[in-house]
Amino acid sequence: QHKSVFHDLFCSIANSPLQSLTFLYPSLYLSVGDLVCLGDCVRRSKHLTRLKLPNLKSIESYMPILLAVGGSNAIQTLRIDSNTVSVWDKAFQLAVTSLRHNSTLRTLSLAHWTFDLQVGVRNSV
Repeated sequence: QHKSVFHDLFCSIANSPLQSLTFLYPSLYLSVGDLVCLGDCVRRSKHLTRLKLPNLKSIESYMPILLAVGGSNAIQTLRIDSNTVSVWDKAFQLAVTSLRHNSTLRTLSLAHWTFDLQVGVRNSV
């Protein structure tokens, strides 16, 4: 099991009345294990309605969060803007499948993401 200061923090947030969580430069201090713990926090929290987690380096870093949002009954706003994320077919399918199961999400920001969903075609958001 992953153990870090962030693991303990995210476990406590999941059971708190905290409604909004914003990270500045998370790629500098959150490991993949920390992001998995954060995803679990998002999924379990009954009060966390807004999460801002900008500028992670890859879709793989965001997958624990996207998958967790599918099981969340609270999250309403998710801002995961990044200039370096490129989404490919399989990751897109996993994310869409997860998001389809969420009934509370009202705002999703994927600003500056690049989507590579067909061979030879690049679309940016």
